[in-house]
Amino acid sequence: MKKLLVILAVLAFVVSGMSFATDSRIAGLGIPVWMTLDDDAIVFSYVGQLNNYKNLALLELTAASTGFGGATLDLSGSALGIYAGKNIVSNVFADINNAILTTWAGLKSTAVIGTASYTLNSTIGTPDNQLLAIYGLGLEGMNIGIGLGYSASSMSQAEKTTYLAKDEISGSQSQIDVLLGVSLKGDVGIDAGISIGLPSSTNKVMDQRWDGSASKKDNEDTVEASGMNLDIGARAVMSDLIANLGFGMSSAKLTATFIKDGNNDEDWEDAANDTKVESSGENSSMNVDLGVAKLTKVNNVNITTGLTLGYSNLTNKEGIYKDKLDSTNDQKGTESSSSGINVGVNVAAEAKLNDTWSARVGAQKGIFGTSSTTSKDLDNLTESTSSSDTTSAPVISMGASCVVGNLTIDGVISQALLFDGPYFIGGTATGMASQISAKYNW
Repeated sequence: MKKLLVILAVLAFVVSGMSFATDSRIAGLGIPVWMTLDDDAIVFSYVGQLNNYKNLALLELTAASTGFGGATLDLSGSALGIYAGKNIVSNVFADINNAILTTWAGLKSTAVIGTASYTLNSTIGTPDNQLLAIYGLGLEGMNIGIGLGYSASSMSQAEKTTYLAKDEISGSQSQIDVLLGVSLKGDVGIDAGISIGLPSSTNKVMDQRWDGSASKKDNEDTVEASGMNLDIGARAVMSDLIANLGFGMSSAKLTATFIKDGNNDEDWEDAANDTKVESSGENSSMNVDLGVAKLTKVNNVNITTGLTLGYSNLTNKEGIYKDKLDSTNDQKGTESSSSGINVGVNVAAEAKLNDTWSARVGAQKGIFGTSSTTSKDLDNLTESTSSSDTTSAPVISMGASCVVGNLTIDGVISQALLFDGPYFIGGTATGMASQISAKYNW
């Protein structure tokens, strides 16, 4: 009964719609999760590891209403993990929002519903109802894992009074994720994982006018977007050495349509008065990450040192404009391509102070970073190039954990508290912890 109550408490807490945050222990060390061999957060990168982390319930907070949680159950040779609030959605939704904010702002419709006014911006959000299920199967010499995630959000409102023109807004964003992984046992342990994400979004604003006897559609704005994300990772563990390789690619396309009935005849086909245009854009990206880490134990202190190398490439096309009523207004838009290389180091230490308390500290620093960008204006046939130093500044992380029986509480000390000082008399107001998590094993 005690185990059941713990699981139900975790699930009830997180179902309220929270977003995923990095595990508190990893954040306190300031290192990528692949550099650890004993943290359950690895299951979200390499789902084949699920069988190594059974019979635990966890929840995590990063702000007053932000966090995630779930439970992993032992099924006698296999394991099942259910998580709510686990946010693994792509950046396609941020791209959608940015495109709508910056593309043809003057053509947006406005829907008045009650006392509030809405534009296309108002309909867009990031999926905040997230569920993720992972199943792990233990076999001789290997573990395999599969996962399925679903994230979604939506809104829909309309003014439905009989004597006013009806205005409508609607917006929906969703993403389906499939995860696969395998973990091979032996003198050299190997983890491999792949995840595929399919995001999509549809948003609409429509406003009508009242002509004295009926409501007639006046203006309408719609935007549709879809994309794909592919991530592949593999790591090899050779005693106290870890090597990791990650590859990711994504693509997204957006199409926005704006129509306005300038002369109130409800046909939108009069080039002199009406507006009927389509604006579109697309982007694609690729990332390659390499890393090696060395694990060392000195008395009660575990030390991790790592080196990372990353390459990224992003291509973006936007401002493609088609006037459905007058093709002489068409525009080819702009195209940009950027690439970058970054090299960084990580150093982290975790010390067990006694049977209850542990402390951890980590530092990450870029030692080399550079990027270059080429931009083309396809209508004016101009091209420009630029480059910049992207070497990152050092980041210090600190945390602590408390173990009481089967309950472990991890916390990350706020960066503002470390560098700005507490808010006793003056300075920056800050809390003590930037995120905190609780985990119960049985």
